[in-house]
Amino acid sequence: MSGAESPFDRDISNVEKLADLDSFPMWKFEINILFESKNLVQIVDGTVDFASLTTDKERAEWKLKDAKARQAIVGSLDRKHRIHLLSCSTSKEMYDKMCKIFERGPEHQQTASLEMFFSYKFDPTKDVATNISSLENLAFRINSLKANKVDDEMLVAKIVSSLPSS
Repeated sequence: MSGAESPFDRDISNVEKLADLDSFPMWKFEINILFESKNLVQIVDGTVDFASLTTDKERAEWKLKDAKARQAIVGSLDRKHRIHLLSCSTSKEMYDKMCKIFERGPEHQQTASLEMFFSYKFDPTKDVATNISSLENLAFRINSLKANKVDDEMLVAKIVSSLPSS
């Protein structure tokens, strides 16, 4: 067996590992981009269902794509979360299971995001741009939930108030 990593393996290794609730949004964003770039979305989202295929060639192609998607999902999970997937037989089942485990209801997401936004403190171990990006990401998450919008004035006020004094 060669020690060389395939391009697909490199693509998987570039996806942030799903380790906990905090890493889930970035994992989901990055794994979906990987699915799109490898033409796997219709397999993972169930748009193309194995049972609906009529030719051996279509079934063989579906199995190969499903295996690649399963490889991507398993390879992008922290080892402790792989146990959740042992009963899954398709990439759709795997992806749906991880989303079910890590996605919270919109009300809980809204409350948690607002709490994180208003309690945000400047992290001195990170540069100013990274701190600002963290606040912008929180505002984006809040605004994507369609309630209690964080407007530009509120975001700027929070950024200014969280900057260190000197």
